[in-house]
Amino acid sequence: MYTTTMAFSYAVEPASSNNRRRTFLTTLLFASGGIVGWPFALALAFPFIGEELFVFGSDHVPLQDRWSWAVSRWKRLLAAGATALLLFVRLLFLPLLHFNTSFLQIPVIAIDTVAYGRLAIVPWNIVRYNIFGGSERGPELYGTAPWTFYFLNLILNFNILFPLALLSLPSLYVTYIFDRKRLGIHKPSPDETSPFSLLALRLAPLYLWLGILTSQPHKEERFMFPAYPLLCFNAATTLYLIRGWFEVSFVSFTRSPYKVSRFPFLFTFFMSYSIL
Repeated sequence: MYTTTMAFSYAVEPASSNNRRRTFLTTLLFASGGIVGWPFALALAFPFIGEELFVFGSDHVPLQDRWSWAVSRWKRLLAAGATALLLFVRLLFLPLLHFNTSFLQIPVIAIDTVAYGRLAIVPWNIVRYNIFGGSERGPELYGTAPWTFYFLNLILNFNILFPLALLSLPSLYVTYIFDRKRLGIHKPSPDETSPFSLLALRLAPLYLWLGILTSQPHKEERFMFPAYPLLCFNAATTLYLIRGWFEVSFVSFTRSPYKVSRFPFLFTFFMSYSIL
């Protein structure tokens, strides 16, 4: 959950050929969550990877430059991934050779190796057991739950925030139809990316994670932990977009944009009521 929060804080920036810091830190933090935490949490990085490889982001790329642009983006992401892999190698071998207290050499695997009395690579063991375990092994041995498990659990834990989070992509579509200027560019050129597409990529990880977990027979509340920050982000986005609908409706009804500022209580009441 913590590495997801930190990774997403960099991933919310639009991808750019000039912003290597975003690519490197986001990749490193997502990889750290998968290595030190839970390997399946790497699925949350899929929309980020797709954006890095295929989406212009804040770049303006003419048709004749798209091949060189694509090669540059792929090379940069592969380099960031290789750096994250080096982190894994350092975690695996360096603690076995000497003691070091630096953050990048957390002796996770060394501690597990000492505890089990043999080389123990816990991230790989988790994947091997849950995916390659065979018919007599796997998470189903610990019980199964209906597909509604996470929906009921998240409503209990997050109350109205969970329905708001689920409404984020539909709300974005409604805003695209009725309030297209809300996010800036009205009609982006073919050489740039629509801000609606960029925001949709930010909202996608929660849906992806919920879909993956819901499709699994074995379900536990703790499996949703990596996506909790994303749930809050999606819910906040829905509130922002719905507030925009109120503003557009009010301006249309009064026929004067200057009158909106005279009635701030309308939006304050809506925001307060939604949070409560």
